[in-house]
Amino acid sequence: QPEGWSFIMVGITAVFWSIDVVMNLNTGFFAGGVLEMSRRAVTWHYTKTWLFLDVSVILLDYILMAGSIPALSGARDIRVLRL
Repeated sequence: QPEGWSFIMVGITAVFWSIDVVMNLNTGFFAGGVLEMSRRAVTWHYTKTWLFLDVSVILLDYILMAGSIPALSGARDIRVLRL
């Protein structure tokens, strides 16, 4: 269970990744050289690419903050793969 500084860092990363999901749902992408800005297309593209990993990282951080599963404390390093 994170305590002190560790708890603060887990909280900051949880907030960061939560904001990242919202930002990605509002960020267009290029498909075939054309900028796609349609909300439906952007959501579908994000769902097929990064959503699962982002939500996994967020859930893991919130679980760590709650202290429900202390054995997973080393597993949160998976977020490095996203960067």
